[in-house]
Amino acid sequence: MKLEKHLIVGLGSIGKKHAQVLRDHEQIIAGVDPYSKEKFEFECFSSLDQGLDWQPDMVWLCTPTQNHAIDACTIIEKGIPLFIEKPVAHTLAHAHQILAAYEQQNRPSPVWVGCNMRYHPAVRELKRQLEQGRIGAPLIIKIHFSHWLPNMRPGTDYRRTYAAQKEGGGIILDDIHDIDLACWLAGSGGTAAGCHASSGALEMAAEDVAFIAIRHDNRVMSMIHMDYLRQNKSRGIEIIGRDGTLEWRSLGKNPEEAVIKLFKGNETPEKVIWKASLSPGGDMFDRQFKAIQEQFNNPENFKTGLSQGIDALALAMKVKTQ
Repeated sequence: MKLEKHLIVGLGSIGKKHAQVLRDHEQIIAGVDPYSKEKFEFECFSSLDQGLDWQPDMVWLCTPTQNHAIDACTIIEKGIPLFIEKPVAHTLAHAHQILAAYEQQNRPSPVWVGCNMRYHPAVRELKRQLEQGRIGAPLIIKIHFSHWLPNMRPGTDYRRTYAAQKEGGGIILDDIHDIDLACWLAGSGGTAAGCHASSGALEMAAEDVAFIAIRHDNRVMSMIHMDYLRQNKSRGIEIIGRDGTLEWRSLGKNPEEAVIKLFKGNETPEKVIWKASLSPGGDMFDRQFKAIQEQFNNPENFKTGLSQGIDALALAMKVKTQ
């Protein structure tokens, strides 16, 4: 089966990003968004049923998180390959509804969960260095993400975005990327604890700062700091291994200035091993789509990301509901 017809459900900022990547790859696209008043250069349907009657090869679910479960189950039951933007759902119970629909199919079609930060060039370089044994086995992973929420959607009132809403929003679910990365780099998650708060600096009910600790099944410890409060964007990962330390730090946006350093005691006190000035995220989405294409064309090699998406959500909800 050839992958060429794509239905994008939800045409907000993330849906538009996927639409652009798909068009860059000369794919045929249509959309579903009954609430958008924009005019798009492709056909738009007013309901999911109408979109599915168009017979897409794949559906991209980019609606608010609290709407994921019912639409995802409908798409899975029709046997159509599905991409669900992160997080997979807004509660663990709803995520398990999606998993049940998937497992009830005799030959389920692939389901991906959005994890585009795995395709960030600095993250991929960290993963490569780690797998080559550059710093030995990992012991501690420290991750941080900090960005001023009003700057994240220029021209949009941040208080009206999903991120600011108490149901389905907040920094923990929005930055579930970093929980996923902790598990991708350290190993599957075990237990999580943490705390979160609404600082009062932003006019929103959902939490805008959180601290999370994860004890992975292999005893590696991850510590994650995330917030919507820093007015110049910063993110990074530090991996402390038995034989040294790798540290990625990125500052700013448009461009993002990224550096990876290696520390190995007296052998290498401090060494820049990688640096780049990066465009605003398009390359990650492009790499993600290429990976999906490869998996789609080689179904025997496909490993569903649905279970990993649910594992990350379980760790997030453990903290969010404390």
